[in-house]
Amino acid sequence: MDCVAVVNTGHKQTGSTEGHAIAGTSPLQNARVADAPRRLDICHTAILKCDFNALANIIELDWQGHGNKNSISIKNVQIKAFKVEHYANINYSDRKGIKNVNGYMISSGGIRIAFLGDSAYMRYRTEDAVRLSQPEEVDWQKQVNPEGTDIDLCIIPIGDSHYKINHMGPDDAVKLFGKIRGKKLLPIHYNTFILSSPDEEPDPQKILLDSLRKINLEDVVFFKIPDKKTLFPDLGAECVLYEQ
Repeated sequence: MDCVAVVNTGHKQTGSTEGHAIAGTSPLQNARVADAPRRLDICHTAILKCDFNALANIIELDWQGHGNKNSISIKNVQIKAFKVEHYANINYSDRKGIKNVNGYMISSGGIRIAFLGDSAYMRYRTEDAVRLSQPEEVDWQKQVNPEGTDIDLCIIPIGDSHYKINHMGPDDAVKLFGKIRGKKLLPIHYNTFILSSPDEEPDPQKILLDSLRKINLEDVVFFKIPDKKTLFPDLGAECVLYEQ
């Protein structure tokens, strides 16, 4: 994309679904379609060569360094990478092998948001990705929030109580939330894996709510869709934050 023009800051009168249906009425549509093979070829070549800078100006943050920054400021927003307990196979550049991945602290105007993406609660590997013989406790306060000030919103995964080497379930998410001084909890990464042993039928909402009763339910972010209060909006659902 070469240029984005914001002509109105109000809500769109025509949503994306309706817009796609009438795309053919745009005087620019024929040019977009004609140019699609060229743009797809650029993307295809960049992906095959792992040349992601050909797609955009990409800044890779890395809590470990590796010659990259661990934080960046964009106008009045600061994004800082921190370590989470999750490992993935990486196969590009000099980063081949099993590597640890990032979480992010996003700060602006005194508001702090911690995004943990996907993470285990305990530590199962060393920083060099060597499997430990026994899991270790993690000092989450030091790892995520060394400043010790409150975090306004903690976005924490709850997706898996069984395969704990890379993931955490609701119980551990609630414990982590308390350790990093969170004010509001937004649970994510649910309905992805299983929350119980394979021979049991999991009920994600019940398991999470049972865990949340250990803290104040007012500390949890609910959604409204459109008149229903829920923790688990469906994929693609249009929703707003529920005001307590």
